[in-house]
Amino acid sequence: MRVLLISILLTALLISLCPAKSVELSSAQIYRSNGDYLKALEFYRLAAADYENKITELKAQYPDPKDFEKKATGDMKNLTIAYYEMGDCLKQLGEYQEMNQCFTNSLKYGDKFVNEILDIRDELWVKFYNDGVPIFNEQKYEQSLEFFEKAVMIDPTRIDGFRERGNCYLQLAQTESDSMKKADLLQKAAADFDKVIANDPKGEELIVRINKANMYYKMGNYNKAIPAYQDVLKFDPENLGAISQLAMIYQEQGEEEKAVEMYNKVLKTKASDPDLWFNLGILYFNMGKFTEARSAFDQVLKINPNDLETLMNLVSALWNAQMQAEAIPYLEHIVQIDPQYTEAWKFLWAAYGKMAEREGITDKERNEYIKKVKDAYDHYKALTGGK
Repeated sequence: MRVLLISILLTALLISLCPAKSVELSSAQIYRSNGDYLKALEFYRLAAADYENKITELKAQYPDPKDFEKKATGDMKNLTIAYYEMGDCLKQLGEYQEMNQCFTNSLKYGDKFVNEILDIRDELWVKFYNDGVPIFNEQKYEQSLEFFEKAVMIDPTRIDGFRERGNCYLQLAQTESDSMKKADLLQKAAADFDKVIANDPKGEELIVRINKANMYYKMGNYNKAIPAYQDVLKFDPENLGAISQLAMIYQEQGEEEKAVEMYNKVLKTKASDPDLWFNLGILYFNMGKFTEARSAFDQVLKINPNDLETLMNLVSALWNAQMQAEAIPYLEHIVQIDPQYTEAWKFLWAAYGKMAEREGITDKERNEYIKKVKDAYDHYKALTGGK
């Protein structure tokens, strides 16, 4: 009998050491165990509010941290439980934002459920991220955005969620016709890309940096595009896309020397790109460097001999350099490709005329050029209706 009595006393002692639960918390737990999550939430909120008020009162009564901790331990333990179980109910109901806040509150008052919370967040993040990726690949950007937004909300420490959400915003912006909505989407994309880049000191997220730079370029925001492309080159100095885009930006901004430097850099490894040579030729032409412009246009013609726009630009370069005689073969090639090219006949007419007026030319040569002048003029007149 004595052994039994001691056993009963020990049991009573253990029970008394456990923090007493409020009626609200006990009721919430009963409803939760029966799967009535809405009713459970009602009581969990009441319980949490009650414990929060008690803790606030205790802080006022016991300003010494040690005294407060001693007096508030039981209430904080119950509050940890209440918030965790409330979060679990919200998970069952799909209310993930409030769930996340409840888990954060639970960890604020104790670490009893830290592993359970980490597991739940990990489970949900993986689910939402993996659900969003195939939908994004199907170009269903609005639907995939919903999943990535949930992933970011569940665990904002994982930059993969920000990267994919930013890509969704960027894709949606490209098809948005409303200028204000488009600007908002681009701003959100930039914020997400900045988040990724801030957590990527080794430059492993190069595609994110490129997307961000290209986005600013398409927006015409060169003040942000330039440092963004320079950031790409910091981690990938030979990135041809970034170099090419910088060249075009500098060209549009009138910083010709910087643009030439960029074009020459990229052409060392991309010499077969006619557009780069063409842009360089235009740049030299605008700088008044007609000989350099001719060389650049000649490189285009090595790749595309019948490029009429390049042929005519080359003629303009030669004309400005007072090299009309050297322009004639190019002009003759133009009218051979396109006999209706009015401007080419006009230049030919003038070029033949200058050749006919040269000093030291023989009568035979002069007569031949006069004939060509007449022929070119007749073609020009016929195409312009005599104007």
